[in-house]
Amino acid sequence: MRVCIICEDKDIVAARENCVNVFPKEFVGFPLPSFIKKEDLPKTHLSVPLSKNGELPQTHWFCFLSCDESTYQRILSNKIYSHVEESSPKLFLEKWDLKIIR
Repeated sequence: MRVCIICEDKDIVAARENCVNVFPKEFVGFPLPSFIKKEDLPKTHLSVPLSKNGELPQTHWFCFLSCDESTYQRILSNKIYSHVEESSPKLFLEKWDLKIIR
């Protein structure tokens, strides 16, 4: 299934930290050493900056992944700082009225 995730800019560090035990290891860059700082968490999760007009500053962060049903359910059960939906990126971003900052 195709899964889209967004997070507000103010919550990005917490959302990336929260993903450590949810996403497949190859998605977040495991293994993580126990002494890693929050700011140094992998940037592969929620790595695409977004805004209403597609220009800086970013207001949200986005990612898209393909996963199986069990991973999708783990993501849904642990979505404290993010909005998660099964969708295509285009439809998801249109729904939230956000554009990728290029």
